[in-house]
Amino acid sequence: MIKSFLYTLGTNLANRRAETLAIIIILILAILIAWAAFSAILGSGFVGLLLGPAAAIYGSLHIPKLAWFWGKPEPESRNSVNSKNIDNSLGDEIPEQFRDNSLEGYPLEAQPEASSPEDKKLHSSNTEDNTLTKPSLIPGCEVPRKTPQGTRLISISDDKAVMKVKSVIHFWNWFLPSLFVVLAIFIGFPLGGVLGFASYEPVGYSPWEFPLSNMTWGAILGFLTFLGLALWSYFSNRPWVKIIVNADTILYGDKKFDRRYFGGMRAGYKSKEAQLKTGFIAPSMGVQRIRLSYGPWGEDLKYLVNAYHAAEIVIWMNDIIDSVGKQTTPKYDPYAGQKLELL
Repeated sequence: MIKSFLYTLGTNLANRRAETLAIIIILILAILIAWAAFSAILGSGFVGLLLGPAAAIYGSLHIPKLAWFWGKPEPESRNSVNSKNIDNSLGDEIPEQFRDNSLEGYPLEAQPEASSPEDKKLHSSNTEDNTLTKPSLIPGCEVPRKTPQGTRLISISDDKAVMKVKSVIHFWNWFLPSLFVVLAIFIGFPLGGVLGFASYEPVGYSPWEFPLSNMTWGAILGFLTFLGLALWSYFSNRPWVKIIVNADTILYGDKKFDRRYFGGMRAGYKSKEAQLKTGFIAPSMGVQRIRLSYGPWGEDLKYLVNAYHAAEIVIWMNDIIDSVGKQTTPKYDPYAGQKLELL
């Protein structure tokens, strides 16, 4: 685990991800809180110093939003396009633009259709031979992206597709973190100090002695509690929104839409209220609202995406939605070339 953590941490820092720095701050705060908690419970600061980091690391491994920081792989869907068996599980009916175009899954060249069992056997053997001789990238070249930045394609089939888009929730993404920071300063400090004073039990001292240590620890813990809520609200309002597309409906986040009234995804207005940068030193491009063409007037969603990648994200989502639930025509039409006469 340590080797995986060091490798992942080095890669994230090399890419200068803003999430990496935020998670490091969260882990430091978690270690300090765990240290203070164990020291208060066990009455030994040395034991708390030993147990605090271990408890913080163990807890972070069970939080999905922090698990990637330690190099823990994300669960892969059975029908995920990242799976090596995607062509075998879903067949050749997956649109070409959604096939796995990585180094291990470049699309094969067109093969003649097999009509007889002998031809099918020969066709399968040729396919296996071509699989072993898939083209590879020139050394040093970048691997082509499978999806736009800030998106994930979890699974896709003829009647269902599941996507995820990194988004920012309108208004709440800045209001709640700011509110909790203000509360941490004006409520956390005094409230924690009062609770620390109330928990003071003098033993062998004058009852009028000012319990500075108890008030100080209470104020610090009260401040860290509200600061933790601020960090929690920050990440909660920057979710990976799940989009589930069926033949009849589209579930975008917490809203469901009827595809009979659906006219396509659109990119709405741009805003500077938040940033959803792809890297720590990436330029600040703001965010752009996602709009869904629905009925005569459409619908504005509460989710915003990176403004720089909004256009390609919208095109990518529309392509996937259009490929789900289409009426397919049979390969062999028994009435082809025949004139039907009405009696």
